[in-house]
Amino acid sequence: MLEAEGANGRIVIEDNFVTISREGVTKLHRLAMRSQTGYGGEKRIPLTSITSVQFKTVGSTGEKLSDIWSSTPGLRQINQALGSSAGATDYIQFGVTGGSERGAGKGWFGTQAAIANDENTILFTKVQEPAFAAIRDHIEQYLTKRTEVAVSSATPTPPADLASQIKSLKELHEAGVLSDDEFAQAKSKLIS
Repeated sequence: MLEAEGANGRIVIEDNFVTISREGVTKLHRLAMRSQTGYGGEKRIPLTSITSVQFKTVGSTGEKLSDIWSSTPGLRQINQALGSSAGATDYIQFGVTGGSERGAGKGWFGTQAAIANDENTILFTKVQEPAFAAIRDHIEQYLTKRTEVAVSSATPTPPADLASQIKSLKELHEAGVLSDDEFAQAKSKLIS
């Protein structure tokens, strides 16, 4: 099981499902989330429905903002109580079959607002980033394996070489499964 708690929710990967909970991480944050977006509950997505993972890492601006909020007395406690995304300028977003993920809005704040409200997206801070990177890596490995399996099953199996096919026919002939005529016809068909 993999789990990561971000600024506006939590992701759990267990068995063959990704569960996204947008309820909020603290009591006050839950209240704020409900007032902004309503109660979204949990969303369970089968891994087989995930088509992509978009992962934007916390940049230097986010790091600086997070450092300011974390090091300023009073602001840190407010940020924690609210489950605020101060410094959580970055996110993980799942592309899902048949889904329509929210992308960029107009300007930086429009982009953040659109992404923050997307049901397949969780914002995270620099401190939370490693847990979300582990989730990204796990899902990308799953997607890679799924692609390799699809490609290998679509690739036709090459026929056995001519010598081994003739040898098999000879064994069938010697065992009495093929008559002399059947053996000769099958052999000439292979050779031509």
